[in-house]
Amino acid sequence: MKKKIISIMLTLILVLSFSLVTVTPVAAVPVTFNVYPLELTTKNVDSTAEWSTAQASTGSYSAHLDTGAVAAGDEARIVVNMPSGTTLSSLSSISWQEYLVVGYPPHVDVKVDTNGDGTADDALVFEYAYNAEVHCASGWPTYGALTGAWYQTFSDDGEGPIVIDDTANAWLSSGPPGPLTGAGSENFIYGTLAEWKAGTVDVSVDGDTFVTALEIELDNWVVNSEAYVDDITINGAVYYGCIQDAIDAASAGDMVNVTAGTYSEDINIPAGKDNLNLVGAAGATIKGVAMTISTSWPVVAANIEILAQGAAISGFAIQGPDPVAGYYSSGMIIGASDVEISGNAFEITNTDDDVLNDVSQGLQTYSKAAVPGVDISGLNIHGNTFTHLGSGDNGFEAMYINPDEGTGPITIADNTFSGYIVRGITTERSNTIISGNSISTDVTSIVLSGIMARNGLLETQAAITITGNTIENFAQGIRTGAAGQTLTNVTIEENTLTANDVGVKIYDSANGVTVKYNNFIGNTTYGVENADTANSLGAIKNFWGDISGPECEATNPGGTGDMVSADVSYIPWLTRDFQTALDDNIAYFGEPTVSLITGWNKFSTPIALDAGCDTWDEYVALGDGLNIHATSPAYAFDGATQDWLPLIGEDADYALKPCDAIYVRMAAPDTAAILYGSDPSTPTKEIYQGWNLVGLASLDSMPTNSALTSLYMVTGDITGYSMVVSPPLAQPAWNFIRAGAPTVMLPTYGYWVFMENGPDTLAGFSFTPRSLSGVPLLAAGLWSVTFDWYEVTPSSAYYVTDDGSDYSFTYTLPWTFPFTGKDITDIEVSAEGYIELLESGETAENCCDYGTMWEFKDDYPTADFIVAWCDDLVTGDGYYAVEYDAISDKVIIHWVTSVCCDLESNLNYFQLWLFPDGSIQWNYKEFNWETLCCGVVSGIYDSLSGSILNIYYSAEESYLYAGEYLP
Repeated sequence: MKKKIISIMLTLILVLSFSLVTVTPVAAVPVTFNVYPLELTTKNVDSTAEWSTAQASTGSYSAHLDTGAVAAGDEARIVVNMPSGTTLSSLSSISWQEYLVVGYPPHVDVKVDTNGDGTADDALVFEYAYNAEVHCASGWPTYGALTGAWYQTFSDDGEGPIVIDDTANAWLSSGPPGPLTGAGSENFIYGTLAEWKAGTVDVSVDGDTFVTALEIELDNWVVNSEAYVDDITINGAVYYGCIQDAIDAASAGDMVNVTAGTYSEDINIPAGKDNLNLVGAAGATIKGVAMTISTSWPVVAANIEILAQGAAISGFAIQGPDPVAGYYSSGMIIGASDVEISGNAFEITNTDDDVLNDVSQGLQTYSKAAVPGVDISGLNIHGNTFTHLGSGDNGFEAMYINPDEGTGPITIADNTFSGYIVRGITTERSNTIISGNSISTDVTSIVLSGIMARNGLLETQAAITITGNTIENFAQGIRTGAAGQTLTNVTIEENTLTANDVGVKIYDSANGVTVKYNNFIGNTTYGVENADTANSLGAIKNFWGDISGPECEATNPGGTGDMVSADVSYIPWLTRDFQTALDDNIAYFGEPTVSLITGWNKFSTPIALDAGCDTWDEYVALGDGLNIHATSPAYAFDGATQDWLPLIGEDADYALKPCDAIYVRMAAPDTAAILYGSDPSTPTKEIYQGWNLVGLASLDSMPTNSALTSLYMVTGDITGYSMVVSPPLAQPAWNFIRAGAPTVMLPTYGYWVFMENGPDTLAGFSFTPRSLSGVPLLAAGLWSVTFDWYEVTPSSAYYVTDDGSDYSFTYTLPWTFPFTGKDITDIEVSAEGYIELLESGETAENCCDYGTMWEFKDDYPTADFIVAWCDDLVTGDGYYAVEYDAISDKVIIHWVTSVCCDLESNLNYFQLWLFPDGSIQWNYKEFNWETLCCGVVSGIYDSLSGSILNIYYSAEESYLYAGEYLP
């Protein structure tokens, strides 16, 4: 019973191993072609076993077998090694196509393991002479086999069977070879396959006997024989020995399944076999053959060529040829659209040539210069690994995307590159997404870029996103552009660049590149280098390996992180790795905002500081340390005792807080950083009767009376402060009397406030934590914030001037804007002072002829709007525009208008800002209030609630709605 159970289990294993034909619905067209590692072997030197294109039943290849001259024992074989556990009962049918040139046709030996030790020790021989018996009767050596045409198995004379099944005859190899009848036949061990399975022929073999291999064989015991063999079929499934043979036999949309084994061949998926799917089982290896002499560069000879649209290759180990000095291999070459390469392990021919003449490629695409009209749009390369083949240590080039005629996107995602890499990923085309790749090199001699986006012909490249990659040990982790080339909309974000010489290097067109939310750690020369001296590079909100920020002697001398070059805008920087900042949506920001001179300075922090530097001793040690005086370095003032507190000894851990200020004595000029805190904080300071030393708890300057509004009156409704003094120590000197002309308080300085009465509490304006867009996170809602204004650059803005009011235009946002659960992709900007919010594919309403939002919302209640300042406006003497500021990552909608009833004589200036987190800011600069002629409204209208959220407006005022708007 136990043996029977094992037999059934092994039968299932065999069926699973050999049933590679995909089961599809009846209506499905695709066919599956199976490739199996058929071994071509010979016995003795005169025999030949080789793949040939001289004859083919299907596809383009067959196995050519030739025994050579007559010499008993010469053999040419096709060996089909069977999966472990295969039993005789598992075999239901065997067949092949044969083209006999001369001699005796091929037969098959079913190699059996009779003692279960894993090694074949006998064979069942199925041959022409005994299927059917008339072959023997025809006499030796004439068998009647026909030549010069394709026949199936033993059917070449019309007598033998076309397939070996349970009715076919076999004799035991260890017994005598005949005769079938007459003297001596009584010792001939002979029976049908069904009888052998039943165990009724000989006790040594039954259905549970293991089968190790099938050998389709040609021998010359009697006569020299030569034949071609094709379409070997086992249990109803055809098995091709060459991958190319199966590809050639397949049609568009078919599948080629490749069993484990090594296939040493170059393959081509030609045009016309669209959507062909080439799938490798675990252990399937494609071993390239073609190489090119190095002096012929850039000539290519593909090891795998893909010219069919929608073709896919997955699951293989893809090896280049073994390295040969003076030669290189071209690897996989793609010249069609919508190709998918996934889940493969590339092993690329390596070089030991120290001048890199022999550098091989793993994967590349055809250039439009070599193949006119080539289009690789839709290429998707994902989930592969790339490493070297061979012992050389001077490297290979993993992937090169040449310029093509296509405009659709391509994606290179989630691949792993390691080993001796000279250059990782290069793209010379636009519309490329390179994301989630891990790229590291072991090369120590000549090494170039981990990722490079540049065009050798200096063609413009646009819409390139390099995100989420980890890159280490290259000369440039990421390189973009070439001298004289234009780049637009190139985004480098959320990458980690470690131990490169330069993390990111921009060669030209820096104003077309944004570098944001990256980690730069231990890059030896620069974290970011801008070689474009004509344009500044936006590189804000990156982590530079240390909370003190990047090393930049001119603007951040205290920074000890990776260095930045000139012409790089890096402020603010991240004080945590980018993933932490994004996950928490907290402004872990640093800014070198405090300039301290030799001698005494007044210092205050406008915002709660990071927990790592919120005491005096921690702050002094930040980065390379403040250059403070050796004695009496700092003092705080205690308003309660009206006395000084030296910040030394046990008081060196004095807490630095907004609303407070201290005196600092410097040995030499230095710059101190402000690192934003991440804990909830409401800035306050206890103020006492008499003198108090305070700082402005705001990131922006404020009028004194506004900054001290909480001290105007104190408990008991009596007078609070009466005077404010700004001493002339490294800051503007002035005195302010509460009834006098307004003065301005500046962040990071210190001010003396005299209280007529007290105590009371000074309240600040810089709440923490703050979101990455700089918006308070404590609560969503409408905030009154410090007036701010963005000077639009008409030459670079979406700029419209007209002589009427009924105009609008559509602008596509650089990101999706969240609004009431919708993803807004576009805005329709109206000359009337408002914008309509549009989802992808949504059509704007014809809203330009409406004078007020009240009218419009009544007619179009399902639309969504943000209203800046809505009246019947005219832009004839002004304009309206949209501009994107990549540095602060906001979209500015800008109006310079008059009202129609004012005859265009008085212009009004106002703006809306949109942030990617859904925040909205209104800014009002100048207004002519007397000429209003319609019902004016500002705020938000959403279609869910059907109501308008009103805000109030005044000249030189700003208002902020924090977070995504919810009704």
